Amino acid sequence: MLRHIKNYFILLFLFALTNTNASWDNDTLSEHLKIMSANEQIEYLVDLSKKYIRKDPAVGITLGEKALALTRKLNDKNGEGKALNVVGANQWKLSNSEIALDNIRQALSIFEKTGNEREQALVCQELGDDFIDKGTYDQALVFFIKSIDISKKDNYEDLTAEGNNGIGLVYYYTHQYEKAIEYYFEALKLDKKLGAVPKFSSLYNNLAVTYSEIKDYANAKKYYEMAYDIYVKTNNKSGMGIALSNLGDLYYTLKDYDNCLKVNYQSLKINKEINSKFSLVYNYINLGQVYGALKDNQKAFLNYRLALQLALEINSHTQLVDIYSFLSGLSESQKNYPDALEYYKLYKSYNDSIFTKSSSDKLAEMETKYETVKRVKENEQLKVQNELNEHRIKSQLILVIVLSTGFTLVLILLLIILSSRRKLKKKNIQIEEQTIEINQKNKSLEILNKTKDRLFSIIAHDLRNPFTSLLNLSEILAEEIDELNKEEIKEMVSGINYSSKSVYGLTENLLKWSRMQLGGITCKPVIFDISVKINEAIILFASNASGKHIEIVNNCRQKLFVCADEDMVFSVIQNLLSNAIKFSHEEGKILFNSNFRDGIVEISITDNGVGMNNLDLGKLFKVEENYTTFGTNNEKGSGLGLSICKDIIELHKGTLGVTSLPGKGSTFSFTLPQTDQIIS
Repeated sequence: MLRHIKNYFILLFLFALTNTNASWDNDTLSEHLKIMSANEQIEYLVDLSKKYIRKDPAVGITLGEKALALTRKLNDKNGEGKALNVVGANQWKLSNSEIALDNIRQALSIFEKTGNEREQALVCQELGDDFIDKGTYDQALVFFIKSIDISKKDNYEDLTAEGNNGIGLVYYYTHQYEKAIEYYFEALKLDKKLGAVPKFSSLYNNLAVTYSEIKDYANAKKYYEMAYDIYVKTNNKSGMGIALSNLGDLYYTLKDYDNCLKVNYQSLKINKEINSKFSLVYNYINLGQVYGALKDNQKAFLNYRLALQLALEINSHTQLVDIYSFLSGLSESQKNYPDALEYYKLYKSYNDSIFTKSSSDKLAEMETKYETVKRVKENEQLKVQNELNEHRIKSQLILVIVLSTGFTLVLILLLIILSSRRKLKKKNIQIEEQTIEINQKNKSLEILNKTKDRLFSIIAHDLRNPFTSLLNLSEILAEEIDELNKEEIKEMVSGINYSSKSVYGLTENLLKWSRMQLGGITCKPVIFDISVKINEAIILFASNASGKHIEIVNNCRQKLFVCADEDMVFSVIQNLLSNAIKFSHEEGKILFNSNFRDGIVEISITDNGVGMNNLDLGKLFKVEENYTTFGTNNEKGSGLGLSICKDIIELHKGTLGVTSLPGKGSTFSFTLPQTDQIIS
């Protein structure tokens, strides 16, 4: 049966509105308008005109034109665009398509100038509908796509849904049914999200008609019935007429002619009540087809001519194509060849003007028949030409083989060159890496050499001097003991004792330092109270401090626990305290302080002794710099102690640092990891 999806779905989808019982009376309207401002009057009239699109389009036009006059009086451009648009919609409902199209185009131009994008999207959709009716599907698609682009940019999901439905219609009319179904479902998904129930029905109808085209009659019937249920619930007579007509279309396809006639006459009655000329055309076409199938040619001709009369009146090209096609076929079946030919010419004329796919297929068929005769004559010429072409192709093939071989050889050569370059580049990178590694090793060797020289210097100088003192004192004591008095012997024994301690201390430091350099010392961390170890060191060095009248104060908090090797840390505390005493003046003061943050304990030892300048600070922790000085009472050191301290602290992942000013004193600080919690 005739495909009449456009009549039943474009208008419904665009103008689907909630049913209204509004009635119009000029006096009542005037009374309403008196209490409104001019802008409120425009808005009211436009909204009221929309409600009359399906109820009474003539009244809708009157209301829209009243709004239009007000907008022009106030120079309200946005209002003017809305009024023109609604007038066009009502004109379209009355099938005045040319006037409607002109109004809608004017509205679009205004909205583009004012930047009203929602109204632009609406107008683009209405233009798409107009071009579908004209059969200009490429133009229709342009406007539907433009509408969707605007709607998506501003998140107008309701308008995006309508645009998808419009594109579905374009694909339907160009017989791309799978794509049409895809776009209908996209529209349906958005409408369901928005709860736009009245719009479901038109989409259900579209789906049903399209499923019919691909012979999926079960789905077609399902969606027709779903659409009809919604129309009945919303009292949408236009929709009810459409659903009945489409259901008749399905019955026709299934050759259930009794039910087909029944629902088509029900649809015809409804469309007459609402004066929908466009829909009435399809009703008459459908009835003509049914009676034609029942061989009642008289009734078939009667209905086709009624359809033709209305289609010419509303200038509907798409409908005229179908009517002339059926009239031509019916006339031919009655052997009325002159009328059949005349109707076919009219069909061909209208069909060519909109260039549907079917006309394209027929033209191709005619061209094929014409070309068949022509090609028979050309075959002999082609045979001779083919022989020449074969010879030419063979020559070209040989040339291609030669060129291909040459190209392949060149390509292989290039690949070899590229491979060689890559290998050379890789080798250069390896050489650079090896050079860097060698430079690093050279630097390490240079430091080791300096360290070695320093060790030999210590052994040759610092270790030899105490031994010289020991030898001299012991030699004098051995040879002259009988001649020396008690005080002289005591003095020499004290000197021997001092030199022995110095040698022992230096030897101990050398052993510790060398073991650390060789990795011979193993760190055994335990949890202990570092404040206790500081007090032990203070007691150990009490005699040294009292000899110079130096006060030592421990300000560290009690029960300050750290996780470290207890003996190593105690050695660091002793060394730093010994240095502080050595470089403090008579009656000086040494302070121990503590600080802790983020799991780290910091211990600092501050003296008010001689201090150091920046140059000396830079040499302090480097064994290779051979930096050592005398204390305030000429105490001598090896210079190894601080280097050992630094290595110990770094072994615990801590840091050892110093701040100092000449004549003001120094502060040595080191950090150690704290335990999981401070025990109080």
